[in-house]
Amino acid sequence: MSNARVVPYFCPYCADEDLRPWAPSEPEETTDPHPANAEPKAVRGAWHCTSCTRVFTVAFQGMVIPNDVTNHPST
Repeated sequence: MSNARVVPYFCPYCADEDLRPWAPSEPEETTDPHPANAEPKAVRGAWHCTSCTRVFTVAFQGMVIPNDVTNHPST
């Protein structure tokens, strides 16, 4: 298995394609009591959408293998 970062092609929230790798800036002393104004916590592999300004990650959760592949309805 590779440790290489997989690049998303579009934002899952607004579908824009202008995505940049994201890391928070250096922590600054602030007196702002509103948590909504705080930067998101550092997360490895985060992406920033410049269109909707959201920061998100994409994670592989695993694979699901059916218990009985012979009883699946055909489509």
